[in-house]
Amino acid sequence: MGSLVEVKDNDGDAGAVIVTPLNFTIVETGIYRCGFLPGFPEPCYFAYIQALNLKSIVCLCLEQFPEETVKFLQANNIKLFQFGILGGTVDPMAPLEDETARSIRKRKKKDMIHQALKVLVDERNHPILIHCRHGLHRTGIVVGCYRKLKHNWSLPCVLEEYQRLAGETARRSDMRFIENYECYECETQQDAS
Repeated sequence: MGSLVEVKDNDGDAGAVIVTPLNFTIVETGIYRCGFLPGFPEPCYFAYIQALNLKSIVCLCLEQFPEETVKFLQANNIKLFQFGILGGTVDPMAPLEDETARSIRKRKKKDMIHQALKVLVDERNHPILIHCRHGLHRTGIVVGCYRKLKHNWSLPCVLEEYQRLAGETARRSDMRFIENYECYECETQQDAS
């Protein structure tokens, strides 16, 4: 869970407690990133989300949002874009993938990240929050690709940010994905609209 902030009302009395999401960071004006450990925002985060005045949330998790969270988003006119990208490391007890299955999984991940980036570059969706369970790996990949796409950051700068935020859990496979991601498709589609 993120940090707790107690907000006082106008009379100086203790008010609501606002919980900051896990690994919350401002990417740039109008774009935020974080993690929600169950894979979706729980009620303890609702006040913080309201304070951001979001128009959209990009969820990179597979988990379905509970009805309470969906109602909260609807009541606050927040659009949900969900791109279920498998996270974490491979289960050692799972059957081994053949090359075809691995290729399909990687292609699906690339397609999902591409779709998430299309939502992210569309400023009509801002302010926007991108999240996965920890706000580090899947979110880090999307933000890294966004940096290459939107701001033409050099690869060393993109990877340094990814590593700094992911810390000891930084994954070489994520960094290779960012390095190899071709950005021209999103750029061309954004320029055409």
